Amino acid sequence: MSQNSHPSPESSQDPERHAAAAEKQPGRPDARAEAKSRNQAEPIDLSEYIPSVSRAEDTAELRFEPLTESNAAAVNDLFQGVFGVERPLEHHRWKFFGNPEGPGIACVAIERSSGSVVGVNAGLNWRFWTAGREVRFLQTCETAIAPRFRGLRLYRQITGDLAWQAVDRGMVLAYGGRINPAALRLGERYFSFRQLFELATWERRLSLRLALGNRIGRSGALTARAIGLIRRPKPAPEEDRYQFKRVDTFDSTFDQLWERYRDGYAVIRVRDAAALNHRYRDCPVGEHRVWLALLNGEARGYVVTRLWEHGGARLATVLDWLDGGDPELLMGLYSRALRDAAMSGCDFFRVAPVPGSSAHTAVSALAGFVPSTREPVDRVVTCLLPLDDPRAPEHAFLVPTLDPSAWHYTQGDSDFHD
Repeated sequence: MSQNSHPSPESSQDPERHAAAAEKQPGRPDARAEAKSRNQAEPIDLSEYIPSVSRAEDTAELRFEPLTESNAAAVNDLFQGVFGVERPLEHHRWKFFGNPEGPGIACVAIERSSGSVVGVNAGLNWRFWTAGREVRFLQTCETAIAPRFRGLRLYRQITGDLAWQAVDRGMVLAYGGRINPAALRLGERYFSFRQLFELATWERRLSLRLALGNRIGRSGALTARAIGLIRRPKPAPEEDRYQFKRVDTFDSTFDQLWERYRDGYAVIRVRDAAALNHRYRDCPVGEHRVWLALLNGEARGYVVTRLWEHGGARLATVLDWLDGGDPELLMGLYSRALRDAAMSGCDFFRVAPVPGSSAHTAVSALAGFVPSTREPVDRVVTCLLPLDDPRAPEHAFLVPTLDPSAWHYTQGDSDFHD
């Protein structure tokens, strides 16, 4: 099916054709079984994917310690000072200590003479499902170094120590999104970073508020609102095949969806109710709206959008979805969430799908979406963490993580502006 054409109504009503189409999606069971068979048949050597890093050692000037409740306020103060932002301590505690999957980790550098926190590299603890088993990955998310201590030496110390802390916690891989080009070059040179993919943002304009407001002021914004009420987005045909329900919390329905779909993916972050409630319901940034799609009363998939303001624009950004590899289902979910965003006064509806995924097929087939010229690409990187024996057969479950097409990834899998 062409990515630029609408699927026919019959295709989603024929179970055999639907199943065949789903199996062709990246990360579907046939690809996973193929990878598993290949990994069993061929010897593995993961050495080239593993960085050579050391634990940080105290010096006459600095000492190093892990992130704890007692140093959390000082760590948050450094983050605010370095990046010029305000972040309440409660926000930091939600991010690093509220996760039911386990607290975050960090290497914290402290100046001996002043007792001040002068450097930190921090990450989050996430459960992933790969090759039919649950494993732990480190999501790298925050690096901050006081201006007078900036330099490669301290960066390498706190980054290497973070990796070893992750190993001590049983984590086997590190990944992160929204990495800038300079950090990517450093990571490739010193930490075996590999870019998994670049996510281009697709957007649909929902309002002329910004355009008219900039040109003719308040009257232009009011005119744009009136136009928006007249030209509301119409439902995509795929909406007709499902019932949609907006929910405020993730309950056992989402546990069941997760168990239903998880083995259809080669690499995916665990999406059970506990993980989703922490990530979205409890998140202090923006408002997260969850739409559940049902077919004959049975849950089939969901989408999560964040309604927030950024750069003067009111945005609806898609951060998560689970669809079992079905682009037609996602078209219905995106369409329903988009109409909700328009009614809520958003200027743009945005989604950044992995190239070649069901999400990419869905968004490129929906009317009105174009690649954004306003949003930079989201670079997602990964590296394996130190292993006792990179050639050991028991590490074969990591081989699929080296294949970008094996990942089910959404921007909510990293800390997206939060």
